[in-house]
Amino acid sequence: MLRIYGEEVKRTYVKVLRGERKVIRYRISDLGLTVDVEIRGDGEVLVHWSPLEKADMEIEAKISDLDKILTEKLSPMEALFGEKLKIRGSMRDLTKFLEFLPILQRAYKEGRNRLLSEVGLSMDEVLRILRSGTSGASL
Repeated sequence: MLRIYGEEVKRTYVKVLRGERKVIRYRISDLGLTVDVEIRGDGEVLVHWSPLEKADMEIEAKISDLDKILTEKLSPMEALFGEKLKIRGSMRDLTKFLEFLPILQRAYKEGRNRLLSEVGLSMDEVLRILRSGTSGASL
């Protein structure tokens, strides 16, 4: 489990979700990876590397497409219509997700840039390592 994001993100989640707890399941199809993001009523965001109970919403994409969406190089609507992104869940939850997508994108970009800087790799190199599935490959 990993705790992420700061106070601004917490306030946004509290405002949008109004105290509800939500679980968003991300399926990274080309890596065979499933990550659950739990957003608690108080705005705390927890990432779980193994699935929790039933998710409120599921988002499925290849890692490169998800990266493009979160770095604003590909719009979620283009990805949906181009069949690069699959979303399962209620329209109500999708609407809420779209409300906090801009702040999620900003947090992702900041975290991504920090990670890439710390490991001294480009995103293309990280994606190559992830796709290779080489045991012992470390970031």
